[in-house]
Amino acid sequence: MEQYRQLCRNRLEIMPPVESLSPDDFSPLRVLTLAPGGLDNYDSTIQIAERGIARYPTAQAPQYLLIGLLYRAGRYEEALNRYENFPTNRGSEWPLLECGARYYAAFANARLNRMDRARELFTQARQLRSKLMNVWRYRLETNVIDREGEQILGKTSVARQGSFTAPPSPKRLR
Repeated sequence: MEQYRQLCRNRLEIMPPVESLSPDDFSPLRVLTLAPGGLDNYDSTIQIAERGIARYPTAQAPQYLLIGLLYRAGRYEEALNRYENFPTNRGSEWPLLECGARYYAAFANARLNRMDRARELFTQARQLRSKLMNVWRYRLETNVIDREGEQILGKTSVARQGSFTAPPSPKRLR
């Protein structure tokens, strides 16, 4: 865990000023949202994402980042409010971001004990995830997030919904 925390600190230290970032430059910052406890305080990174949204209101990357950061900061209602305005159905433009936004919305709903909506969003995220499995770095990233979802929602409760679709597993190398 300390290595992850150090990675998060390093990412923030090398980040250029928000004003010089393009919309896609926000995407590498998603490492800050991958697991709980990456930062001691999320307030300054939430401000970075908010400034990115002000600069690029229709771009997915800063909005995805904000949803994930709000969730990690325990600000679940705010994360869900931001998710409601997340630009979806952009075709091939960063499908990982739409998938991740649904995961975080599912987790926030679960934390607020809205389990039916949480399971619905988790299933949708998994369906999007199945389209990303041929890109190794997407597979790695979504594996981390998906496992967290199983811990939050419970493997059996997700499977009982009938809409659970297990993502394809990578073939073992021999």
